[in-house]
Order: sequence, then C-alpha cells, then structure tokens
Amino acid sequence: MAHYASIVTRTVGVRNTPRELDPNDEGFVYGGPAASCWDALNQICFQLGVPALKNFQWQVEGSKEDIETEYEGIWYNPAEGLQTVSAVLQFLQHSSHKQLKAHFTERFIEEHLEWIVFDLRAYEMILITAREQKDPFRLSIC
Repeated sequence: MAHYASIVTRTVGVRNTPRELDPNDEGFVYGGPAASCWDALNQICFQLGVPALKNFQWQVEGSKEDIETEYEGIWYNPAEGLQTVSAVLQFLQHSSHKQLKAHFTERFIEEHLEWIVFDLRAYEMILITAREQKDPFRLSIC
C-alpha cells in the first residue's frame, strides 16, 4: 500500500506543500491521505469521465528521497493533470453526503475528507505552477 502520492516535476523535482496551504510553516505534508484512498479517487475520476489519477502515476521503490534521484520514465503535461485534479476536487467539495458515501465510509468522510481535499488542493496549486513553468510532472507513489 502506498504511503504518499507526491508530485514530482522534471525541472524542480519533488514539489513541497504550497506555502499558501501552510502559511505558519507548521510542516504540513501533502499526499498521505490521498494515497490512503487512491482507488476511490480513481473511481471518482472514472465516474466524472476524466483521466484517472493513476494514469499520471509512477511507482517508486524506496524512500521519498529516492524520488528526487530517479528521473527516468514518462512525464505528463501539467494541464492534463490539472483537469483531473480540479474535477475530483470539485466533486468532493460540492457533492451531497449521499454521493460521497458511494465512495467512502461514513467514518472516513468525518475523519479524513478534509485532508483529502487538502491534498487535492495542494496538487492543484502545484500543477498550476508547473503548467506556468512548462515543467512536466508525474505523481510519484511511494
């Protein structure tokens, strides 16, 4: 099971949590909660008719530090990833409780949904920056 789903770009490497999401520098890290429900998020993508998050992923063996040293493989257009992430984020933010329960348990919704939204918001902000910088990306799963 994956522990983190982080964004890596070809030029910058592992992208940190956007400052806007951690303004007091409390050390928030994105990617853990999203990784914990990766299958459900990909099912939502299918339901919405957007490319699945797993289409942008790259499996990493080893630690998070290993991500920065491994640059082989396929890179993706940040605009395409942004389309998917924004669609899933909108779904989570605007769906009824009943719609959310089709993908998550009641307890998961109560305890973790806000952190899934945090992760997707981080992905969205990172992908906007990567798009502006024309820096290809991938979701590194470790």
